[in-house]
This record gives sequence, C-alpha cells and structure tokens, in this order.
Amino acid sequence: EMSDMDESSSGTGEVPSTSPSFLVLDCEYLVSIDTSAARTCFLPLLRVAQREGVKLCYSGASEQVAFLLRAHGAVDDEDARVFNTVYEALDWCETRLLQDETEDGFLALQKVSSLRGMRFVSVSQILGLVLELDRSQQQTADRITRFLENRTLRKGQVLFSHGEESTEYYALLKGEMALYSALRRTGLRAHHHPSAPAFRSAEVPQVKLTAGSFLGYVDMKLAQPRRFSAEASEDDTIVATISQRALNSLQEEEPMLLAWLDQVLLKQASSELSNHAMP
Repeated sequence: EMSDMDESSSGTGEVPSTSPSFLVLDCEYLVSIDTSAARTCFLPLLRVAQREGVKLCYSGASEQVAFLLRAHGAVDDEDARVFNTVYEALDWCETRLLQDETEDGFLALQKVSSLRGMRFVSVSQILGLVLELDRSQQQTADRITRFLENRTLRKGQVLFSHGEESTEYYALLKGEMALYSALRRTGLRAHHHPSAPAFRSAEVPQVKLTAGSFLGYVDMKLAQPRRFSAEASEDDTIVATISQRALNSLQEEEPMLLAWLDQVLLKQASSELSNHAMP
C-alpha cells in the first residue's frame, strides 16, 4: 500500500533520492513493553534502520523499556540510542549532522553558538569562537579569566536548586549539566495506566547542557528565584561562576569584555530557545 501511494503521488514510481538520517521516537507515554514486543517489533525496526543507514533515538523511555530494548539487542548505542528527553536526542542528531556534513566537522562544530561537542573550553575561548575574534582581540578576551571563579562538581552534585535566590550565573567549561524543571512526573502512571509499574524516577532532566553553555543567566538578570535545578551529570564537571560582583568589576575595568560577554549570551540565548524550548 505504501509503494502504491508513493507511485501515485510522484507520478514516476521513483523513490525520493533523499532519506532521513535519524529517527527520534518519543517514548514518554510508553510505560512498558514485553519481551515479545522487543523481539518482534523493535529489533526488526533496528535491522531496517541499519539497512537504510538511519540512526534510531528513543527519548523518554522508562527504565523498564530501556532495559528490555538493550537486553534483546534493539539498542546498541551505535545505531540505536536511548536519551532522557526529546531535546537531548535532537541535540545529539544535530551535533552528528554538523560533524558528518561539513568539510571540517570539528572546526565547524566549534563555531556554532552552543559549542556542542567540545570536551573543555574556557570562557575566553567561548568569546573567541562565538564572536570570531582575531588574535589581538583574543588576547584581550583572555583577561576575563581573573574575574571568574571556577568550581569543580562531582556527578550528582547540585549547582543550584529550584526556588533559590539568583545571585550569579555560570559558564559550563567541562562535563555535562542536567536541568530539572519544578514539575515532577509522579502521577504519570496513575494518569495513563493505573496498573503499570512506576519504573521512571521521580524527576527527569528536561535539558542537558555541555561545555560552552551558560546557565542561570535569565533568572539572575530578572532578579527572580531559580526556575530550574541544575545538577552535574558527570564527575569533574567544571563551571565558571559569574557573580554580580564580577560583572561590576568588568564594567569598571574591562567594559569591552562585558560587552562581548553580553553579545555571547544573546547569541546563545537565541540558539538555546530555538533548540531547547521548554514545554
């Protein structure tokens, strides 16, 4: 039926030359599956995807679903992966496209405003890459380091919590941070499938940020309590703290650096809003 539809719509019977590289499957409301489904549905889907050169991304899958997919070979972390959220899955797909479809993937990846893919970056490097500073300007940007204080976090350590006072914001230099909204997913089971087991944890990260990202800026700028909680997803996660005191010092001593920092924040804010719009 599908081939008949394609032939009648195209008029030539030819299969379109372009095909998707990624398929993101939102499993937020897929509470559970059984062994039969994993073997007869999801495993064949992986085989078809491998044959067509398509990467599968399962987002929001419960622990039980993810476990059965892995146990029966339907997820192999190469051609099929599991992600916490749709946003994380889409971010990974976009990063892979940037790496695969540019002449110099790594260099191009460095220049996108979110700097996805970099393992470590300093604030001065962020300024240089995002604003494309020349060598002389980069030397000026390097001076921002003395105004900032770096902090190292272990996996699971909370940087700030929902409802706290916003007195500073942060640049993520190394590792990964998970942002949690105030909305917990308790009650998901009761609302959709009262008899299904609650495999999902009480709170699921809405967004995961990587090196080169900024967090906490909007709440500080608006002088409002934190709207999200932030937690390190990896050991040796490093953030640079940008306090109001540091901003005041920059205004007095290095106004150009402060202007550059504001430009980067505006660029990244527009990028993050387009790629990670919160529901």
